[in-house]
Amino acid sequence: MRDAIKISVTLPVKLVGAINEMQKQEMKSCSAIVSEAVRMYYVKKRMDFYRLDLSDAGKKAGIVTVEDINKAVREVRAVGSKSKKKNRS
Repeated sequence: MRDAIKISVTLPVKLVGAINEMQKQEMKSCSAIVSEAVRMYYVKKRMDFYRLDLSDAGKKAGIVTVEDINKAVREVRAVGSKSKKKNRS
């Protein structure tokens, strides 16, 4: 890794044991395993943030249920379909 910084963390003994097992099974370094775990955690947190943000926007637009989503998608597709037909004429 070119752009890396060495850090020190304290982990529970059982977790270190689990990491050691993963190292043997996956033939990866401890750094690679921890980096992947942190990356996955970061992505999950970002997705949770966007999900909440989009959820609020959906509620404001009156989109609450799966049926509301399906109806909105059908409406957008119908509008898109009409504009494509106009462009062909």
